[in-house]
Amino acid sequence: MRAVPFAPHIRLIVSLWTLLCPLLFGSLSSAQAGPPLKVGFSAKSMPCAFNPDGQWRGSFYETWNEVAVSANLPFEVVNIPNFKQLLQAGQDGQVDVAVGCINMTPERLAKYRFSVPVQEDGLAVMVRKEPFHIWSPVVRTLFSLDLLELLGGILAFIFVIALFIWRVENYATQESTLKTGKIRTFSKLFQILLSGPGTNVIATTARSNSLIGFTYFVRMIAASVLLSFVSVNIIKKSSQDVASTVRGIADLAGKTVSVGTGSVSEHWVTSYNATLSPAAQSGQIRIQQIDSLEQACNALQSGQVDAVIADNTQIQYYLTKVNPRAPFQVAIRNIHRQSQGMIFSPNLPAETVLQINQAIARLKENGTVDNIKKRWIPE
Repeated sequence: MRAVPFAPHIRLIVSLWTLLCPLLFGSLSSAQAGPPLKVGFSAKSMPCAFNPDGQWRGSFYETWNEVAVSANLPFEVVNIPNFKQLLQAGQDGQVDVAVGCINMTPERLAKYRFSVPVQEDGLAVMVRKEPFHIWSPVVRTLFSLDLLELLGGILAFIFVIALFIWRVENYATQESTLKTGKIRTFSKLFQILLSGPGTNVIATTARSNSLIGFTYFVRMIAASVLLSFVSVNIIKKSSQDVASTVRGIADLAGKTVSVGTGSVSEHWVTSYNATLSPAAQSGQIRIQQIDSLEQACNALQSGQVDAVIADNTQIQYYLTKVNPRAPFQVAIRNIHRQSQGMIFSPNLPAETVLQINQAIARLKENGTVDNIKKRWIPE
């Protein structure tokens, strides 16, 4: 049988195809991958994303890094000056993805292209600890009707015991009583029973000494009850002071509050002011816009504002990690809870959006998102 004359050519073509395939498909894959994603972060969104020393960190920064690894998406960071500009950058396509603790409000859902929810958070209101608040619970406890009734009961009991001892010991006919006077002698007897020292000289009979022993026992129990009553009520009234300082947005009427520029906090206060009638315009809440929570806390401490409204996690992080000794207290915590997510550019391909959303879902399912949040904001 004759050899096929084209066999050498076929082998040559196969060899060339084998060599060229990786180059061709490798180039095609690179072309499909495209340039790295532009991912925007606001450097003043502690603890979501910040870079005080040039090194990016934060809960949402770490979450995005996990998403990028899971979805195999290269990216480069774009530093956005403030939160409001971060939202705008996502909407205008200046960045492919805007990342931060961005609340997915109904108004924003209609305006921006959001990812699937990453986590939830609410708002908190922080106010100053006034010096008066420290002493106010003590004063109100010491002069409370309950404490006065308790003290009155103890004094009445000792008064009755003093009368018994007066009669048993025949104080009315004793020579010392006749010299000093009945009122002064009885007052001294009452004082000794109330305070303790001197009980060994006021009685000579076994019956009176038994009454003195019983009084001593009751006095010890009463002292413990009084101490517990005062301690518990001071703590209780202190917590009531914190709660009663600001219980709702209406309690901020006529005050100045600090809110993040373009934040949900600003929208909350603005919406409240819009509901006021023309006659109640003096009760409007004055707004001071800020770019960072740290600036807002400085304004609160100096008295420039009366309250700071921000995300619950931001305030909690500040009070536990940044400045635990800050003279502030949280009056309202974790209200208006909403989902938070990332904003996609209108030009971001649907395939990339799907990759990111699927990565977020995987990281939520395996607990990665929760673990990152707990590292930054312990429960």
